[in-house]
Amino acid sequence: MRFFWPIITSVFLVACGEGDPVNLQSAISTTNSTQSTAVQTSTACQKVSYSSTLFESTEPDRIAEQWYLERLGIVDTAFNRSTNKTNTNPVTVAVLDQKIDYNHPDLRRNLDLNNSCHFSESSNIYQSVEHATEVSGIIAADNSNNAGINGIATHTLIRGFNILNSKGSNTEWGVALGAADSTQADGVDIFNQSYGYPIPDDNGFVNYQDNSVLAEGILSEAVQSRRSGKGALYFKAAGNFYESTTPCSTYNRKLPYQSANMDPDNNIPYNIVVGSVDEQDKRACYSASGSSLFFVAPGNQLLATSSNNQYELFSGTSAATPVASGIAALILERHPNLGWRDVRHIMLASAEQVDEKIQPVSLSLSDGTYIAEPQWQTNGAEYQYHNWYGFGRLNASKALAMAGNYGGLLPTQQIKTSSLITPSQSIPDNSVKGAQSVYSDNNNLRVESVQLSINLTHARLADLSIELISPSGMRSILLTPRNGYAVPSSQTRFDFVLLSQAFYGETSQGEWTLKVVDTKSGVIGTLNDWTMTLYGHTLN
Repeated sequence: MRFFWPIITSVFLVACGEGDPVNLQSAISTTNSTQSTAVQTSTACQKVSYSSTLFESTEPDRIAEQWYLERLGIVDTAFNRSTNKTNTNPVTVAVLDQKIDYNHPDLRRNLDLNNSCHFSESSNIYQSVEHATEVSGIIAADNSNNAGINGIATHTLIRGFNILNSKGSNTEWGVALGAADSTQADGVDIFNQSYGYPIPDDNGFVNYQDNSVLAEGILSEAVQSRRSGKGALYFKAAGNFYESTTPCSTYNRKLPYQSANMDPDNNIPYNIVVGSVDEQDKRACYSASGSSLFFVAPGNQLLATSSNNQYELFSGTSAATPVASGIAALILERHPNLGWRDVRHIMLASAEQVDEKIQPVSLSLSDGTYIAEPQWQTNGAEYQYHNWYGFGRLNASKALAMAGNYGGLLPTQQIKTSSLITPSQSIPDNSVKGAQSVYSDNNNLRVESVQLSINLTHARLADLSIELISPSGMRSILLTPRNGYAVPSSQTRFDFVLLSQAFYGETSQGEWTLKVVDTKSGVIGTLNDWTMTLYGHTLN
């Protein structure tokens, strides 16, 4: 069983990203009957219940309260409507979440009622409809009757999978994630995953990263086979546990308690990981940072649909992720022949740098100063990257403009894994020197993602920083020190899978250097072995 929780934050604790969302608006008044009916989606799923009557909202137009639309370059209500006015083949987004309120008037026209999937609910899991309804509204709420709010892509179909309410069996996860035999996912273009793992506790590290193996296998097939071979897109929330204390503070010396890379699903190269920024285009203090981030999106106090025909302010990387899904839907509506990697490329290449003057985070060690979190860096392909923001904050207008002038599709993706590298090297205690190991690559690929599998021995994972330096000199921190890893005292040998997006566009040929730095005295460890997997394509 895979254990997840919806990444939810609160409007009254929005600065720290903890708690459940609270009601913002009283229920919309309706006068329609509530006769119940249901649709059978598939023998693999239960029925999805909804009212046979289409409710009409008496809520006023509230688009002016959606501050994030203008920030994204969505300047009028016509912008986020497809050029395909007949809407005969809309983009479909699967919302993998809790239950959706299928009766909300802002959603009903865009809900794929015939194909949404309801799994048996677990009695051990809190049952709610707020989170999934909020996520769905950010993607595809419909304001065509000049009432309520607009989603990012108002002609998009939402297909619900209440996987977070379910028992979470491998079969159920296979159906929801779009495994090859999942007919319930047929026709899905985009999968929205506004959930994540908690940090492993003292008993959880041994099997912690094993849980993502199922998902990576499913996604690796889906990006090749779905959308008639063009590949489905998977957007994933970075996580909400940057800080471990409330209110947000400098407890971790401006380093994350739980980085995005500490959620194993964020280290799957087919997941497009999304962080959150606030109204000032600064990292929301709960938003997990890390080298697995691709970009950030507005995710603080977004007005969204909620259960019982209500509206709420919604915050968290759970809110930022459907913003990204909605922008991808806009691109696919206008340019359906793009592959999933082409859409991803357009979104990152059109993202805007924010918080340009952010300073590096340094630690004083016994033999010098260690830069544990660099400032914005420009990689060898001239892309700017920061662990807090990825390649920057999304801009829908710029992305659509770039898609309209997009040239040829990216070449077929290639995956190259090194042989096992076995340095068996001691990690110097409290030293900037670190344990260093070099791999020489001759594949000469244009890099898209780099994934490391690392085995090391150490009694205090919270002391360690793991970084990778490319042939261009670009430095990526894959695990920041002062993190919240807590492990059994009896366990000292660990296997990590970590991902970096920071080298996007660089050439792979040359020497890559893995460096493990121990930032605190008292414990000696060993870098045992590692492998590096390159995801990329041939150079033109």
